[in-house]
Amino acid sequence: MKPKSLQMKSQSLIQKLKSLLLVLILILGHTNLQAQCNLTAGYTYTLGPNGQVFFTSTSTGTNSNTIYRWNLMTFPNAYGIFSGTALSTYSFTFPNNTTYNIYHVVATTTPSYCADSVLHSIAVTNATCSATTNFTLQQVPNQNSTWNGLVNYPSNVTAASWYWGDGNTSTGLYPSHTYASPGYYNVCLSLTISCGSVFTACTYSNLNKPNGNAQQNQIVTLNIIQGAPTAVNQLLNQNDNLTIFPNPNNSNFSISLGAYSPGSNLQLRITNLLGNEVYSDELQVQNHDESKSIDLHFLSSGTYFAILFDGKTCKTSKIFINKD
Repeated sequence: MKPKSLQMKSQSLIQKLKSLLLVLILILGHTNLQAQCNLTAGYTYTLGPNGQVFFTSTSTGTNSNTIYRWNLMTFPNAYGIFSGTALSTYSFTFPNNTTYNIYHVVATTTPSYCADSVLHSIAVTNATCSATTNFTLQQVPNQNSTWNGLVNYPSNVTAASWYWGDGNTSTGLYPSHTYASPGYYNVCLSLTISCGSVFTACTYSNLNKPNGNAQQNQIVTLNIIQGAPTAVNQLLNQNDNLTIFPNPNNSNFSISLGAYSPGSNLQLRITNLLGNEVYSDELQVQNHDESKSIDLHFLSSGTYFAILFDGKTCKTSKIFINKD
């Protein structure tokens, strides 16, 4: 039988060996995880004529399963352009002379998910001074007397005037107008950008009510709202709107996530009326009837947009901050 002191020393040695083994396991495991995700995002760019910029990915650790994503904050384009495995190079013609934040993301899904991103600020100085935009009119589902005008403004817009086709006009980026009755109206937008160019676009549409009820809701309301980012290529309407409450409010809002399934991963963005991002967050839905609280105390009074993207579609709503 071993002496008691020798037994204690043996137990102590065994405990130290166990601790050392555990540390080695953790180090090896960490090293293995690092080896599985060794992507490092990077890119170079070259300025071409008339606002054109050429991008080339210099990312390392890529393979045949790598996805290259170019996020061009132009209109702004919140969700980027998924260029696929064949397009590690990309070119884009920017419409305005200003500074753009360009994100480049590289990701792989096989054998496991791995991603990295990099951001550069690019000053475009030789773009052609040309104000261009577009808007479409779309009836809101299940709301026969409400229409939306969906518009994408350039980042350096300085003024917008709306001509409603019934003799009335409004100024501002996102106004609303109420028509006395349904009918055909020529709606026009006159847009001015910072370099002085002016552009006008018109749409002749029948702002009607398909239920044909002539006794109720004779007025028709047209709301101008921000269109979906170009890469998403999907028009927003009130049927896709977020539920945000209380709204207006001085800073603290709740966004309902009840329309999404548990486990859904969402990207939330808050932008000002010019489309500049002022807040962002990534959300994961845990259960039904869930809501997300956001604190916007750092923002001044005014109108903002909340945009929620689930990877396929986006929902949006105006947020009104009133600190008076």
